[in-house]
Amino acid sequence: MAVGGKAIFPLPARKPADKTNLLPTSLLAIWEYSDLSDPRLEIGKRFMILDQDVNAAAPLKIGVMDTDNWVAYWNKGHLFLKTFEYKKGGVYPDFGSSWKLTAPTASSKLETVAPLKLVQPNESAEHIENWYLFRDVPEPFNDADIEKNILP
Repeated sequence: MAVGGKAIFPLPARKPADKTNLLPTSLLAIWEYSDLSDPRLEIGKRFMILDQDVNAAAPLKIGVMDTDNWVAYWNKGHLFLKTFEYKKGGVYPDFGSSWKLTAPTASSKLETVAPLKLVQPNESAEHIENWYLFRDVPEPFNDADIEKNILP
């Protein structure tokens, strides 16, 4: 992704605590060189935003089990949206991550992955991404901005 933008990722929906939701519903994979206090990273209640910064001191890499089936990148009023299929019950690499964000200092990489599958001779596997580009999208700074200007 081009320098100067923001990666945007949904987090699974949160619910109030009660006796029916005592088990985890999502995960966050953190690579050992990643620092979650990195000022580029904004973790909201419903979304994560990562600002691309060529002056960042260190790289950052995280992965998430995303059941919402999308990731996006905003830059200079343009929004690149990538959709994909999350397969419930699939075994995903990197502690169950269906997408990964790699943010070295010079660029960002938004990677979606399919569940692991043993492919026999003469068989194939497929992972489909749909790409969309929108213009005139206001810059998102928080969950409310994403809900108002990106989700529609």
